[in-house]
Amino acid sequence: YRLRNQYGYDPLVLARYQSLLDSAVDYFDPVYDLLNVRYIVARNPLEFKEGGPKLPVSFEWEDLRIYRRPSALPRTFIVHDVRVVPGDAEARAALHAAGFAISRTVTLPAAPPCPLEPLVVSAEETAQVVGESPNHLELATRSASDGLLVLSEVDYPGWQVKVDGQPAQVLRADTALRAVCLPAGSHTVHFEFAPRDLVIGAVISCLALAVVMAVAVVELISRTRRLHRNLPSHTSP
Repeated sequence: YRLRNQYGYDPLVLARYQSLLDSAVDYFDPVYDLLNVRYIVARNPLEFKEGGPKLPVSFEWEDLRIYRRPSALPRTFIVHDVRVVPGDAEARAALHAAGFAISRTVTLPAAPPCPLEPLVVSAEETAQVVGESPNHLELATRSASDGLLVLSEVDYPGWQVKVDGQPAQVLRADTALRAVCLPAGSHTVHFEFAPRDLVIGAVISCLALAVVMAVAVVELISRTRRLHRNLPSHTSP
């Protein structure tokens, strides 16, 4: 049904991403906002603190309820402020700190390889997904000043990115997500999953197959020659 789940649909979950999920303390946690979690599907009514905020119900049928999270961030967005936090635990704590605006600031383990400019308040910035597959993601962006494009997509070795066809560096944002430097203006951003290990493995497999085929051909030729030598000779009367 093309419905996304914050855990994904693979039985294996990366430890760094699992730690980010585990840091969420309730349904209103900013981590869920960061991960673009817009709905919660529940078989039983959710329990909220007395006198505290509640999530609106978008759909209800028998014992099934779907709650909406209005505070969820877009799947992709642009920021212009970076906080360098080398450790994952410290970065997760920063995401939950009072006054930390996850929609405008991103944590990185090191300084980004590009300059950032303040957000132009009067300008409208957009980052839209225009094409995707399990191993590919294409976005169209527009920004008034230099910033970082942040995706609520898991960072994993093998993801490569190009901005307007030029290779760029995939940055690990907020301990487990992906980001890339984005100059001012309109751009096309392509993310492609092409791990080097897979390419190296394919090359080795092809070479091994070629060697096996070459050995098989040589052995076939050798057997054919031996067969011809062992055949009885015939002379005309």
